[in-house]
Amino acid sequence: MPDSTSGGIVAVGESLQTGRKVVVLFDGENWQVIPSGRANIRQAWRGWDGTFWSITINALLRLNPATGEFAETDEVSSGRFFDVAVEPGGVFWLATSDGLFRHTPPVWRAPQQEGIAPGSAAVHGVAEDAEGRLWVAATERLHLLETNRWRSFPLPEPVEVQPQSGQTVLPLRDGTVALLLNGRLVRFEPATGSFLNVSHASGAQIRPLGLMKDGALCVEFHFVKKNGSNLPRLALFNGRTFPPFPGPMPNLAEEDRLLFLFAASNGDTWLSTTSGLHLLRDGAWKHFIPSDSSLPDLALSLAEMGDGKIWCGGRDTLWEFDGKAWTAAMTGFDRVNSILKARDGSVWLATHSGLQRRHLGAWLINSAEEGLPVSSITKIYEDRRGRIWAGTPRGLNQYHPEADTDPPQTVILSPKISTDGSVSAGFIARDKWKFTPTEHLQYSYRLDEQEWSPFQTERSVTFADLSPGKHYFQVRSMDRNWNLDPRPALLEFEIPIPWYKETRLILIAFAGLAGILFFAGLAFNRHRRLLHSYAEVERLVDIRTRQLQDANAQLLHSQKMNALGTLAAGVAHDFNNILSIIKGSAQIIEANPGDREKIKTRVNRIKTVVEQGAGIVRAMLGFSRPTESAVPCDLNKVAEETLQLLGDRFLQEIEVKFEPAPGLPQITLPRDFVQQILLNFIFNAADATNGPGRIVLCSAVVNLPPATCVLPPEPGAPCVALSVQDFGCGIAPEVLPRIFEPFFTTKAFSSRRGTGLGLSMVYQMAKEMGWGLAVESAPGKGSTFTLLIPVRGASVPAAERPATNQPNQPKHAASGEIKPTEAPR
Repeated sequence: MPDSTSGGIVAVGESLQTGRKVVVLFDGENWQVIPSGRANIRQAWRGWDGTFWSITINALLRLNPATGEFAETDEVSSGRFFDVAVEPGGVFWLATSDGLFRHTPPVWRAPQQEGIAPGSAAVHGVAEDAEGRLWVAATERLHLLETNRWRSFPLPEPVEVQPQSGQTVLPLRDGTVALLLNGRLVRFEPATGSFLNVSHASGAQIRPLGLMKDGALCVEFHFVKKNGSNLPRLALFNGRTFPPFPGPMPNLAEEDRLLFLFAASNGDTWLSTTSGLHLLRDGAWKHFIPSDSSLPDLALSLAEMGDGKIWCGGRDTLWEFDGKAWTAAMTGFDRVNSILKARDGSVWLATHSGLQRRHLGAWLINSAEEGLPVSSITKIYEDRRGRIWAGTPRGLNQYHPEADTDPPQTVILSPKISTDGSVSAGFIARDKWKFTPTEHLQYSYRLDEQEWSPFQTERSVTFADLSPGKHYFQVRSMDRNWNLDPRPALLEFEIPIPWYKETRLILIAFAGLAGILFFAGLAFNRHRRLLHSYAEVERLVDIRTRQLQDANAQLLHSQKMNALGTLAAGVAHDFNNILSIIKGSAQIIEANPGDREKIKTRVNRIKTVVEQGAGIVRAMLGFSRPTESAVPCDLNKVAEETLQLLGDRFLQEIEVKFEPAPGLPQITLPRDFVQQILLNFIFNAADATNGPGRIVLCSAVVNLPPATCVLPPEPGAPCVALSVQDFGCGIAPEVLPRIFEPFFTTKAFSSRRGTGLGLSMVYQMAKEMGWGLAVESAPGKGSTFTLLIPVRGASVPAAERPATNQPNQPKHAASGEIKPTEAPR
């Protein structure tokens, strides 16, 4: 059988000396014979990790390197073994009487590079130097990975206790490596393979804390006084000398014990001590004292998350620093020993309870099921090649995401749909090669193309009060190697209409009831109970009639209250426009107390809008008789006065231009209504412009209403058209039919929140007066709103009538930036 590891051949042979079965390996040059110890071996091969395997008719055997003999393994429990197939890379398949089995490498496994790789000894630190060499500090040895080959150097003495920070190996700028060996500083020279104790002339004890931003090593000096007090001090170490620390000394107590130092990319320097965290910023230290639960009590690890944020791992909590204050991001961990933000954006946490990873919005844990030897993780590290390494008390492990690239497949179980609009759906997924058990898969779902829910292990969901009609439910799953199902399971279901709302069913039910009553009357027409049946039917009819009368009264009351609320909100909307003009004029008067002309102009403007507000009140008091406030008006003059009401509101960013048509007939109408409608049109045009722009107000006489009429005027007379045109974002086709609905607005969540009542009140006033409304809009080119006022009893000279039936409106400008589509409020 081909050997996928060495490129040679593995075969089962028979020894000429002993006559017993042996396993033979030929790598292309040399032969290797391995005694099998079994006489009935049928096939042999080598797996992905170089281990030799063999099968008999009823057993699966694995070579024990310690004894050199094949021993039976219970990894696959089956009655009989028929055949084996080996893939490139060492993955093999077994055909057995109990089915097909596949043996694959785990996601986490010990390094397989050449040389002496780290074994099962505890790993205390992992780091990479400037040359791309990986250094691993274990209990008794310092390991070096260079060009896929491991080298090992015995430590002068075993590491007794793992430090809280886990920073025991620190590559220096001169190519040497600093080690924290049982509380003191040791320097390793790779060229000679020697370990040198680092000392100082003062005799102070030296302990490495961490690397500065420029690569220099920060160390701690312990000066012990005669009275026994211990004074920690900070300095730098460049491999030979001890330059001073670039900054003031932190205010430390004698009982403080320094744990480690962390240098952030923004220039901040963090120092972890037993009394809390110290931050060096702008030449001054700030001490975060853990006096309450709002600050980390003991910092075991620090890492940068981007955007100036720092994550801190404590005894049981993950903390986040936003540049100003600390907040608890997540709890429930068991000692966060190390934090890593990988290049793909995911975050790894090495804890005593497993290796946590946050990816695709979900926290998942890797443990022994994924190949890690133990659940306690001391160090997590990513090298320049993107390889992830995990240090554990039982050796070093490397992350191999390529070992499991197949996503799980999700299936939705039969849902339970209730007539009250509630739906309960269950779902389940299965990993293709069962790397992740079914109970450990994570699920995310959404309904009707909404946002996906966070991943969770729950496998059922219930939705209540769904509207009648079709709905779409999707579920996707993710395994513990963060493989996401690319094809979410889809369920289409329909909420039925309740029977009491189904017209056909009600008609059938009434028809059946009538038939039953009819045949019952025929059956008992000769009996005295017929009269009783009639009386009973009449009683039921009387009850239903009273119920209908009560329901009708309640409905009428509800409609009155809704109408009153709509009217009040519309009046508030119009008075808000009037008050904005009064406020602007008052501000100008306050800014120009000595300019009598400006004061007079603004006072007249205030009087005008106050009169307009009084007209609105009069119209509200007599809304059913608006003609009582009607006076003969020149609509060109009404339009000019309306523009004067705007004042300086738009002068700084919007140009409002009026193009009057000559010879307009005078029309008797409530001028306040016209001004209020025009103000609504102009304010909506300014909102749609959303910045510097131009608004055109024009008048014209038309014989026939335009094709874009949403409210036709009273027929039989020509109309005076007042049009407001903007060149803003325009109105989307799907939004245009709804712009006159009460409370409909596209600015409910914008900074200029709308009520959706301005155009609704315009529509009601125009309808009450028998006027017409027309809207023309194109997304990205602007909108034109036209008020059509019939000319009743006034003649329009033929020479003054326009040749076309459309208002004299300027064409939409096609230049300028096209902004997102926005409907008027």
